[in-house]
Amino acid sequence: MTYKQQICVGAAILNKNGTILMVKRSADDDFMPNSWELPGGGTEYGEEPEKGLKREILEECGIEIEVFKPLTTGTYYMKKADEETQRVEIVFSTMMSDPDQEIKLSEEHSEYQWFTFEQINKLQLSDFMRNILRGVENNI
Repeated sequence: MTYKQQICVGAAILNKNGTILMVKRSADDDFMPNSWELPGGGTEYGEEPEKGLKREILEECGIEIEVFKPLTTGTYYMKKADEETQRVEIVFSTMMSDPDQEIKLSEEHSEYQWFTFEQINKLQLSDFMRNILRGVENNI
């Protein structure tokens, strides 16, 4: 068994209405299909978290963002047959650089929606994401 560790970044993208952007993983994804999450992903070796987050959001959502402060962190594990990766996630407060940008999802996600925190409580979420979102709500 091989063990790895990866730094991941997530974006708490709030709009002027105070709602937060969530994306739904594709049904055919091998990791948590059909689950809602904050947009983001893994950083590359040597990449600053803020730059990695801007890159990931552009790749996943087709939008440019401004990155502010870290809001919360968390850890989860991804297991494959002969490999286990510990992912340490940093979630940042962000906003769209231009609020009129059109969101264009990559194939990783099937849909997106702007939610209130009350609405988020009714979504299909992993325990990890539920805890991350509590941290976001408590720190914005």
